[in-house]
Amino acid sequence: AASENVFFSDIHSLEITFHMTKEGDSVSELTLTQGGQSFKGEPFNLPSKVVKIDEKKLRKLTGVYELQPGFDLTISLNGGTLSGQATGQGAFELIAESETRFVATVAPIEIDFETDENGVAKAINLKQAGQVLHAERKDE
Repeated sequence: AASENVFFSDIHSLEITFHMTKEGDSVSELTLTQGGQSFKGEPFNLPSKVVKIDEKKLRKLTGVYELQPGFDLTISLNGGTLSGQATGQGAFELIAESETRFVATVAPIEIDFETDENGVAKAINLKQAGQVLHAERKDE
């Protein structure tokens, strides 16, 4: 800690500054500075209720979804948990709010699966930063 709201890591050459609300009772945003660049982020809430879903049902949601030409989101099943990974990015864990609605643990990303009568996903709607992207499942 450099101060009450500023933290740093010499190993990673980064600094994180937590900006507080006017009331001073919670964080309104943070700024991460590294390599001469600064990135801002706002806190987000994980669901208060997490739903446990059978692996057989989760498996029906896995696949590759085309968000844009050349930019896919791969949904995988690892140890009973779904994860997502966009082209060229790191993987992130998904938490179930329902059998077809999931949220990411690392960023405010919501994914709604469109399924057929057998529970097999045909498409997703990914909501992030005020945008909704519809992505069809690619044929395997």
